[in-house]
This record gives sequence, structure tokens and C-alpha cells, in this order.
Amino acid sequence: MKELTFMQFFIDNIYLLIIIITFSIIFFLRRQNIKLNKNKSSSPDRKVQAKLVAFERLVILIERIQPLNMINRLPVNKLNNSSLKTILIKNIISEFDYNVSQQIYVPDNIWESMLLIKNKLINQISSISDSLDEDDSVAKFTSRLISSEQSIQSLIKKTQKMIRFEVENLQ
Repeated sequence: MKELTFMQFFIDNIYLLIIIITFSIIFFLRRQNIKLNKNKSSSPDRKVQAKLVAFERLVILIERIQPLNMINRLPVNKLNNSSLKTILIKNIISEFDYNVSQQIYVPDNIWESMLLIKNKLINQISSISDSLDEDDSVAKFTSRLISSEQSIQSLIKKTQKMIRFEVENLQ
């Protein structure tokens, strides 16, 4: 009769036993995962990876904020000069704001160069736009942009070289 009551107790509480075993396994696995994550987050490889990602994002940012690239990427064909200026400057600021957190991973000289590129591009767009009539076409704006682009390209190339140098010397 005792065996029957033990069996009855076991059957009545099988779900409770399964729940206890399941939570025990989850607790154990979670504890092991936390230990592994602590070891990973403090490793030098993780820091190098974060810096590498930051440098990659800065290179992409440089490409995305160049006015000719934006003109090719954005639907600006039917805009007038004034609207084009507004869209290009807003796009530069937006792209830059999206990547502003990268400054914590890169050297100060590279970040200062990125700020200089951003400001020069905004000034360049404003100058070109201000020298044209408000209703001038995108084609006229683009031709002026192409003729004045050399000044900013040297700064862009210099910044890209600094980034390449840093990436090559990551440890």
C-alpha cells in the first residue's frame, strides 16, 4: 500500500518535478553564460573589434556625406537650388549625428578631421547655393560643386589615410 501511495504522489507531482528540473537547468546555463560574457567583454579583442567597427563607420560616413554621392543617392532631380541646399545640409547633419558615438573609439585627430570635413562640406554647399539663383537647377548646382570639390577632397583623402594607418596599427 505504501508503494501505491508513493506512486500516486509521484504521478500527482510529475509536473512540479518537471518544472523544478527545467528551472534548475535554465539557472545553471544562464549562470555559465554570464561568466562567459564577463570574460569576453573585458578581452582586448573586443576593444579592437569596437575600434575597427568605428573606423569602418567613419569611412562609410565620409562616403555618405559627400555632396555628389548624396545627389546621386537622394531624389533631388526636380528640386530648386534652395531646397537642394536644405536637403543636403540636413542629410550631412543627420548622417553625422547618427555616427557621433564613434568619437569615443577613435583618436582625437581623426575625430577633429571628421568635424572639419562636415563643416567644410556644409560651408561649401552654402557658398555654392548662395552664389546661384534660388530657382537654378540641380545640374547647375552640381557643375559648380564639381569645380569646387578639389579643396575638400584633399582633406577627405588625408582623413582616410589617417584611418587606414590606425587600422593597420590596431592591437
